[in-house]
Amino acid sequence: MPVLMRASVGGFPRRRLRRTVEEAMRRLGLARAELSLTVVGDADMIAANRRFFGKAGPTDVIAVSQMEGDEMPGGEWLLGDVIVSWDAARRQAARYRHSAADELGLLAVHGLLHTLGMEDRTAKGRRAMSRQARRLIRKK
Repeated sequence: MPVLMRASVGGFPRRRLRRTVEEAMRRLGLARAELSLTVVGDADMIAANRRFFGKAGPTDVIAVSQMEGDEMPGGEWLLGDVIVSWDAARRQAARYRHSAADELGLLAVHGLLHTLGMEDRTAKGRRAMSRQARRLIRKK
């Protein structure tokens, strides 16, 4: 269950983030899946948002699914790419009154859920994704 992590920024809890995403993948039954996770700042997120969606401005998470039903060699599934903004995580953490590390984990798991086909275009979808993300990162 590899999480391939890259970052264009520092100062975030890299190991904790990897463990959070790997645990969520395990709970989802994705032990033989691979996810690319990139942590960026606002400038890189603005560029990615423009590139992938043609939208101006930053966002907190971008997910690009690679799920097309084909298994990779070795029996693993390539889920896709998730890009999360450390800058947005810090801002949102202050607003929601929890740690930036917690918010970064929520955003990464939210992106993971997008790679699996969950959508948040409606209020109902946003609530469902939020519940699922929180359930997946809850400590047992």
